[in-house]
Amino acid sequence: MALLRFFGPLRELTRTSHLEIEAQHVDDAIATVVNLFGEDVAKIMTRSRVWVNGEPSEGTRRLGPGDEVAILPPVSGG
Repeated sequence: MALLRFFGPLRELTRTSHLEIEAQHVDDAIATVVNLFGEDVAKIMTRSRVWVNGEPSEGTRRLGPGDEVAILPPVSGG
């Protein structure tokens, strides 16, 4: 199982800071989140950065047991 961590608006929309899921790749994990939480989450996910175990990651990265996936939405401010 991989541990997904949510921040900012994703945390608010999912009403949780983390979620454990079974996924073979980062893209699978993202698809699961979108299926669970819907279109508003999908919109943010398309602009978010994904890090696995503290390193930037591509969607094709394979996930293993205990991997931590951080989904970081874009930050605005000024």
